[in-house]
Amino acid sequence: MTDLVARYWDMVLPTGMSPLPRLPLPAVTDRVDPVVLAGLLADPRCLDGFGAASGRRRTDLLAALAVWLEHLPAHLVPEPMRSRAARLRFVVWSLPFRLRALGEDADVLPERVDPPATRPGDQPPPPQMLQVDQAVLLLARTAREEWLSHLRAWQDDPWLSAVHHTDPARFEWELRWVTHAWPDDTAAADVRGRRLALVARRAGDIERGDDQDRVAGEVAEHHWLPRAALPVGSRASGPGGRRRAAAFGSLALAPLLLYAAQAGQLARWVALAQLAVGMVAVIAARPRRDALLLLRLPAASAAGALVLLSFTPRWWLDPDAWRVGLGLLAVSMLYLIIETRLHGVPVWAAVRRGTVIGLIGAGYAMTLSILILGFAAPSVAEDGQCLLGWWQHPPYTAHPYLPAQAAACADALHAGAAAAPAGFVLLLTGWSLAVGLAAQVLWDDRPVTAPLGRLKRTRGGPS
Repeated sequence: MTDLVARYWDMVLPTGMSPLPRLPLPAVTDRVDPVVLAGLLADPRCLDGFGAASGRRRTDLLAALAVWLEHLPAHLVPEPMRSRAARLRFVVWSLPFRLRALGEDADVLPERVDPPATRPGDQPPPPQMLQVDQAVLLLARTAREEWLSHLRAWQDDPWLSAVHHTDPARFEWELRWVTHAWPDDTAAADVRGRRLALVARRAGDIERGDDQDRVAGEVAEHHWLPRAALPVGSRASGPGGRRRAAAFGSLALAPLLLYAAQAGQLARWVALAQLAVGMVAVIAARPRRDALLLLRLPAASAAGALVLLSFTPRWWLDPDAWRVGLGLLAVSMLYLIIETRLHGVPVWAAVRRGTVIGLIGAGYAMTLSILILGFAAPSVAEDGQCLLGWWQHPPYTAHPYLPAQAAACADALHAGAAAAPAGFVLLLTGWSLAVGLAAQVLWDDRPVTAPLGRLKRTRGGPS
């Protein structure tokens, strides 16, 4: 455990190089030398005596520095350093809770948590009435909320914006340390995915889970989803989160596979069942988990499909319309890759992540297309009765009208048959996704991966 803590201090604590090799622990909070403060925030290991100190003494030194930062007036901390001050406090105070996630209940808490003196010669204020573990819990939660607020506003923070633009992987690394106890190779593989919970030692599973879910949802909505990092955001939602998200998304394959196997009648009913089950799942999901289902994609696709249904029936008569649908799917995929890239994601990671989001969107759009063409279009589209029975016809040959409507449809449409069902299903799929994404850009300035229906959320409130 001693080696683990030492690696934690060496790897997570520094954010740069200190301009000075040795710095004394500040003793007062009425003034501060900006050079000293910059050095302490860049690498707190430059504290005088830190290198030669034992593990417990190092913890006491860092705790004293964190308490000093806690009581330092905000106007004395230059704006470019405030995010790093919050980060340092979070790194220090969260260590006991990270060790508990490993099953290590060793005492790494400081001996005292006393505020510093205000001016030289003053006596320090009386010690806090809270016990040390209660004080550390309060300080850890306060530091985490402040650090999260800086991460949300990273574009306005000089240090965070520099990290985001010059080293996007480092920025994402910082996010992982907010939600996970040990996200890197500093711990064994079986505990690397355990989430961080800032709760009391005797807290129950419900309280621990609520704390973890709230923070994971916060980071996913503000960072992982705009960067199209769906697997990472799903993993932060808890054990099995990635598998649940993958299973939900892969359900869209069922109607497609059934239709490809010429079971169109079953495919449209499966699509209808998926719609009902999906709505129930969203209603029953834990707070903020719905964000991982990317509900803006099916909502946008539904809007795009309604636009196409309002057109003349020419689109489902053209035997070459499938080429347009395929092209629109490709354009949609490229748009999602570009949007991901513009959020600062490296090129190949943007290609990979954008492709995943595009495939999920295409799956949603395909399911909605089969559903709409199977139930709504024959009733509401112009000359929609001519589409009746398409689900019972071979997918890749022209669809003849049913005998009862053949004469009327041929006279109204001036065509002896509709296009192959697979062709107009593919066209509706590509059109609905592409037009839905375009509409998303026009009506909202949020990415398509943003949660549906939440323009502003009260922090910590229910979903």
